[in-house]
Amino acid sequence: MMKNNNEKAGLSRPFPLMVLCMISFVYNGLIAISFLTALFFPSFIEKILSSYFPEISLTKPGTIAILVAGFLLFALTFFGVLQMFRLKRYGFYIFLIFKSILIILLFMSHYYNLINIGISLLIILLYWLYLPRMKS
Repeated sequence: MMKNNNEKAGLSRPFPLMVLCMISFVYNGLIAISFLTALFFPSFIEKILSSYFPEISLTKPGTIAILVAGFLLFALTFFGVLQMFRLKRYGFYIFLIFKSILIILLFMSHYYNLINIGISLLIILLYWLYLPRMKS
């Protein structure tokens, strides 16, 4: 049986890190897929956003820009989690950068939820605790 590179280097993935990565895979992956799917129905998404945010007038290109940006943010966050799952340290920094952008965007939108932000910060902290176990 062939061992992967992490086992050859003597690195083992702690079980809590694996669980955290799995939860993050599901969360970020589903949201990224949702944004990608919504790109095929921009008019429908525009109507939904207009009903929730009547003070903002959205156009089809504006809606598509929001959907593409959302997809990229969550897909890159997913990529960072994938790299942390492989015990690559740079995965944490990718995750940190794009999760921080998401948190900042939540604050800027004035529609933020403190519970969501608190959970995001907790997840960042939990990943940070495993940073010494990751290789460069």
